[in-house]
This record gives sequence, structure tokens and C-alpha cells, in this order.
Amino acid sequence: PDSLVEVAIYGETLPIADNDTAGGRQRNRRATIEFIPTKKKAIPEQPKAKMGFIAGQIIDKKTAEPIRASVVIHSKTFRDSIHTDDKGYFKKEVPENTVIGVDVFAVGYFFETRMMKIGTSDFPTIEVKLPPADVGAIAEIKNFYFVGNQAVLLKTSEPELPKLLRFMEINKDLKIEIGGHINFPLYNARGPGAFEQTLSDNRAGMVKAFLVENGIAENRITAIGYCNKHMKFPMARKEEQMAKNRRVEIKIIE
Repeated sequence: PDSLVEVAIYGETLPIADNDTAGGRQRNRRATIEFIPTKKKAIPEQPKAKMGFIAGQIIDKKTAEPIRASVVIHSKTFRDSIHTDDKGYFKKEVPENTVIGVDVFAVGYFFETRMMKIGTSDFPTIEVKLPPADVGAIAEIKNFYFVGNQAVLLKTSEPELPKLLRFMEINKDLKIEIGGHINFPLYNARGPGAFEQTLSDNRAGMVKAFLVENGIAENRITAIGYCNKHMKFPMARKEEQMAKNRRVEIKIIE
């Protein structure tokens, strides 16, 4: 660009040789290029985010005893993992005015997630009660909802699959049953071959396929579709109730 070039004409004011000789005059007839460093524009310092903290304790839901656990703290802009101390406590610095997710994992327990807003002065201290993953125990995968009439997760539920994978990786010896459930109020349960039964089979199978594709041994997972046999809201009328009927549960087999 023209803004990067300056032209200066000096005439005979800056000779470098004697003008009395032909050779000197030839040397004075010249064009020179001089590189002039430009001043870098100062980059304004970005204001540092004000920091607060989140703290909490992880305990056994049945006994209230503290648990050594892994705690993943995340938002849209950061993710970090820490461990609790011997008494189940953790504390982590986080930006103010941020929605924070806290995912908790421990050997021998189902996983748990909490979401909260970190303010400017009121910083939360939470207590997370983890249910033991005992044989026969059943836990619903929270925030795990499907598109109506499809074995397709809602976008907001997709982050739950990696949490289930982490649960299986930590609890290396557990075998589980994945139960698929649908919303089909006011009707009797359908049998094999019916669309509703196939839908619940496919929802459970989709979750199993994800785990197997990501390294979990297939013999650790059984997938079963329960159709509408165990709806939480048999007379569901509201979308919130219908969404909770469309769920996946984990049962510990051994």
C-alpha cells in the first residue's frame, strides 16, 4: 500500500563523492532504499476475569460417609478435573458470573451432575450424595431425553453419553443393563414387532453401541427395551412428563 512507502528527493545536497570527476558524479547519481521500522500498535491489555470459587463435599447417599472422587468442573470456556481429599472435600477457583457444571465420578458409585451459576459474591458450597452402584441398583441417566418417536438424543442430552462412558471406564468390573423406555400413555404395552417396542429397543441399543464403539467390552452390557411398561407418568399430558417417560436407566447386573 502507498501508506508504507515514502519518496524523498535530495537533489545535490547529499553527495557521497567528489563532483569534480566523472566517476564521482556517476556515484552521486543514485537511488537508495532505506528500511524504516514502523511502530507497533500497542495491544490493549484484556481485563482479567474476576475469580470466585466453588467448593463442596462428596458423600455416600446411604451412609453419609465421605468419598474419594474425581470432580470435573466445566463451563463453555474451560474444563478442569480435580480430586477430593480424604474427607470428600474439594475447592476450585472459577470465573465469576459463569454457569458451571460439576460432574462427579467415584469407583463403586453412580455418577452425578450439578449445574449452577457462580455470582460475584455468593459462592456456592454444595453437597453431592452419590448412590452406590450395588448389584440390582437402578439409576436413571439424568438429562437424557430423546426426540419423539426416534432413537435420537436431543442436542441438550448428547453430553451425557461421555459421562456414562467415564462411569464404565472407572468401574471396570461392573456389568450393566441398559433399559430403554418410551412415552405411550393410555395404551396397553405392545408386544414384539410393534413400533413402540422396537423404538424402546433401539433407544437402549443406541446407548450400548456408543459404549462399545468407545472401548467398553460388549459382554459387560445388556440392552433391553421396556416399551411403555414402566412409565413414570402413565397419564402424561405435559411435555415435561412425556420427556421423562422417554428415558434410559442403568441397572447393575454384577
